[in-house]
Amino acid sequence: MHQNDSTLKHQIDQYETAPTVSLDTAGVLKARLGLSRSQNLLPYLDYNAIQRDQNPTGNCWVWVGTGLMEITHQVEDAIRDPLSIQYFDSTYHGGAGLTWAGNGGTLADFVNFYQQQKIAVPASNTNASFKDNTYWCNDNNQAWVKASDIATDPHYSIASIQEQKIPTRSIGTEAAIANIKTVLDSNKGVYFAFRLPNEQAWNDFNKFWLEGNQSAVWNPDLYDGNPWESWSGGSHAVLCVGYQDTDPANRYWIMLNSWGNAFGNRPSGLFRVKMDIDYDAMFTSSMSIPATEWETIDMNYSPSPQSTSIEKPYTTHTVPCRVEAEDYDYGGENISYYDTTSGNSGKVYRNDDVDIEQTTQAGGFDVGWVRNGEWLQYTLDVPEAGDYEMRIRSSSPGAGDQIVVSVDGIDAGTLIIPQTDSFDNYTNVSLPVKFSAGRHLVRLTFAGDRQNIDYFEINPAIPAEQGVIDGKISLGSTPSGATVFLDNVLAGMTPLTIPSLRPGSHHLDIAKSGYQTQQLTTVIKSGETQQMNVTLLRSYPAPYVNHTLPALIEAEDYNLGGEGIAYHDTTAWNEGSVYRNDGVDIEQIHPTGGYKVCWIRDGEWLTYTVTIPQAGNYTVIFTGCSITPESSCTLSIDDTTLTTVSLPDTGSSDRFGTVQRMVSLPAGVHLLKLSFIGRQDVDNLQFVAAGLQPQVSSTTVATPAPILETPTVSPSETFIVRPTPSVTFGQFQSLPGQIQAEDFDTGGEMVAYHDTTSENLGESYRDEGVDIIFNPVDGSNSVTDIEPGEWIRYPVNITESGVYNASFRVAANVSGSTVDILIDDSNLSAVQVPDTGSLSSFTWITRQIWLPAGQHMLRLKFSGPLSIDTMKFTP
Repeated sequence: MHQNDSTLKHQIDQYETAPTVSLDTAGVLKARLGLSRSQNLLPYLDYNAIQRDQNPTGNCWVWVGTGLMEITHQVEDAIRDPLSIQYFDSTYHGGAGLTWAGNGGTLADFVNFYQQQKIAVPASNTNASFKDNTYWCNDNNQAWVKASDIATDPHYSIASIQEQKIPTRSIGTEAAIANIKTVLDSNKGVYFAFRLPNEQAWNDFNKFWLEGNQSAVWNPDLYDGNPWESWSGGSHAVLCVGYQDTDPANRYWIMLNSWGNAFGNRPSGLFRVKMDIDYDAMFTSSMSIPATEWETIDMNYSPSPQSTSIEKPYTTHTVPCRVEAEDYDYGGENISYYDTTSGNSGKVYRNDDVDIEQTTQAGGFDVGWVRNGEWLQYTLDVPEAGDYEMRIRSSSPGAGDQIVVSVDGIDAGTLIIPQTDSFDNYTNVSLPVKFSAGRHLVRLTFAGDRQNIDYFEINPAIPAEQGVIDGKISLGSTPSGATVFLDNVLAGMTPLTIPSLRPGSHHLDIAKSGYQTQQLTTVIKSGETQQMNVTLLRSYPAPYVNHTLPALIEAEDYNLGGEGIAYHDTTAWNEGSVYRNDGVDIEQIHPTGGYKVCWIRDGEWLTYTVTIPQAGNYTVIFTGCSITPESSCTLSIDDTTLTTVSLPDTGSSDRFGTVQRMVSLPAGVHLLKLSFIGRQDVDNLQFVAAGLQPQVSSTTVATPAPILETPTVSPSETFIVRPTPSVTFGQFQSLPGQIQAEDFDTGGEMVAYHDTTSENLGESYRDEGVDIIFNPVDGSNSVTDIEPGEWIRYPVNITESGVYNASFRVAANVSGSTVDILIDDSNLSAVQVPDTGSLSSFTWITRQIWLPAGQHMLRLKFSGPLSIDTMKFTP
């Protein structure tokens, strides 16, 4: 989380003034002597790594503090019950505003909250599960759920809670390690907050998290002593749940993150931090900024009726329904399950003693490693009393295994599991059961050591006099050719008819590459054919920059998602080493600044997710150059080819030409794709609605749309083309996006701008007091001859709140000039402009700033002589 300087100082002061933890002397000595070799507090937590994901919300500190409380609850009271993150988010500071939980906080803030509330709410309460992992919450600074909608009963009463810092500074590495170990050895979790000083450090950590595995060890010392960049430095908190000190050459702390499972690379949501680090590390700034902070809590729950282990559903099941085996109730050992081994042998989905693994068919999970006498318990809600059929999907490589079913403690029957010859070959077995209306506890007790269970279903029984006649499903999809799994077994591709289906509920997974997987449950009736047609929704990678057409799309602003999803590149690294840290090759454009995608090879491609409000004809302008003969670039939308062009051969990779084509685009959200043959460099592509003309400099060789043949360029021409979208002065310009400095607001002196001269000394573009000059080097206008105290404003419409990279193309003939960035007269940041040698020698300067969503006034205030050409804002 990024903090401004005042917030950062406040947080550092909170830590420095926190009470110090009382350490057991014998425990410290044991740790100093090397007698403490390992610790793991994960068994004290019940969590799902996929669901433990804050996503864009900056509430990592809440996840860590809540984890500390959960560990204490299990250790002190033998209660393993996940607590509600949502209750904290929705209640803290009213659940809204700039100080809501999603904008960051500290362990001190967390403890202060619970000292006032004095209760902890289970995550299984009504509306208490985490819902704030949406961009809406992040953009609107508001919790998804109102505090008044969260049920606070049952709850656990808190007698006391206190923040405590762990001494780690100015005592030496081994003493710091011993102190942290001693806290962990006392079965307390540790709040580990770390700071990184700049954007590159954060990029490195994000890459480590997403691409590494759980055995990789991260070393925060790589950034020790680096200058702290106020616009990109920030902090993150994680839960330290143990350590490993058996190998002197590879000692590490075990950290539980709140960033999900890294697309499966970290199935338990864990990473490791090197133990032998500099615990005194600081970053250089106007104040001393510690790199790491280590804390814990001292807490006691009050004895109360709420502080007993309570059977609660993990997932609501209302009959008729399917119940996944892994969704047994909350409550823990001997309450919601009994397991003969410690820990989850499969290490996925849930973190207790039940052994869960991924299934080999259509994804999902099953309960495996079953041993004789183990059991699982489930809460079911039955709206209507009657006779039902219970059908269990299970497997066993041998014969003789059984499942005993009981309802509310009364034996309901025994199922014999047929031999399926493999744990991966499943079959269904059925049992008649009778339910009264209301809530019931269903327990499955296993006899035998070799069986897996995938799920069970409860459906109304078919009266005997009716007989049982199989039903069918006739299934189609738009588009066709989707792969269909029925009850986790491959059934074929659409369109298809699935015959011989036993009456009752069945689960369908319908998947097609490039589309969102549809998951459906349907009820088959005896002797009937269920007609179904499913419209599949396109699945698009997340955009790096939001583009609403018409718009200018910079080539380097391709989608997020990585290799094979957002792009395909034949090399694994960015050969230009600028702008983005993945496999696409990007370099700076000389001498004008900005970026281009280059070193393009046969078969490479880039994608851009765009929003098209209105269908119609658009002129698309490709800007770039070819490097080899017969190179081409194909533009497609949703895999349908729109046009293929050959970029001009300009004689230099730093000189660009343009090619125009008319294309027809549908409305909605779509995926644009640029596919390449041959060597070429691409700067941007611009979409202009039919009837409008792009601004083209006098050096552009062009003919009117719809078709412009490849222009010819003489070797002596300066051929850098930067078309800009048509702008109506005074209208709101969309961010993310690009703004030309000369496209400021209307209203004149002291309304839209302040300039110390009454006339336009550059005599270009606009007849007002702002000095604008035409730059023949790149064919664009810029605001120049800026004097101290002058300012310009721009109406902007910011589509999403968040941290943006604000890039400015500026020039100065002296050092010390600055640009202050203001939103609605609130100063966000300042840009230092270097001495570039003249007011026409431009360079790009980037700062990170927080922008609020909605319509605002962006104002630039200037100190010192300078020129400004372009502004670019990207998330």
